[in-house]
Amino acid sequence: INDCSTDRTVDVIRSYNDARIRLYNNQTNVGQTKSLNVGLRLARGKYIARMDADDYSMPERLERQYNYITQHPEYAVVGTDCLVVDESNRKRSISKGCSEYQDIIIRLLTGSPINHVSVLMNKEVIVDIGGYDPGYRIGADLDLWSRLVRKGHKITTLHEVLSAYRISETSYSYRNYAQAIEEKTDISYENIKYFSDYAVDKDAVKQIVRMFSDGVVNMSDQSIVQYETIYETIVKNLKPELDIRIKATE
Repeated sequence: INDCSTDRTVDVIRSYNDARIRLYNNQTNVGQTKSLNVGLRLARGKYIARMDADDYSMPERLERQYNYITQHPEYAVVGTDCLVVDESNRKRSISKGCSEYQDIIIRLLTGSPINHVSVLMNKEVIVDIGGYDPGYRIGADLDLWSRLVRKGHKITTLHEVLSAYRISETSYSYRNYAQAIEEKTDISYENIKYFSDYAVDKDAVKQIVRMFSDGVVNMSDQSIVQYETIYETIVKNLKPELDIRIKATE
């Protein structure tokens, strides 16, 4: 999906002269979330893998994920662990997703349990649930995983480094850190209400999300202790019925 790029993207894609590559050009710049929904609509396969232009996959990624999701059709989404590199391709860290149900629930309280750039998704399930919410520009993946899990769909991560994504000071999420926190707060707040019996106000959720974010957090030691305590209480008060579902997936 070419979202009105201004560089040589189209020329590069066409230079491959490969009939398997289907290029779609948006008529206007609509942003990533709406472009993802365009891709969902146009994709013809049963499973959809996604990547951004500056990320890459290991040669065996799709084979490993396809084998897993076809052998375990109960999963709607399968991600992988990711190598995180900088603009000079230097390794910065490994981003690990969650594979166990309880870990996924806990991660959803503050952020995404799956590396979005790494996923292989069952198209029918994703379309049936409404695809990506265009109201989110940065948190659309967190919102999608949240809706899937709340509807009882299973998601997981293969703990192999099969994908890589690039961190950059020019990326949209980096340049719009405040918006990212606001969107994560909205989604995390709904997840906490759904998964935990502990009532917490939205401002507290925002501070907890900030603590778990990748950005620089300017908080006093006292505030950190305060919100860590609130977070621990939220986790300790996960709804009893979740314990049954956790045991059922073990």
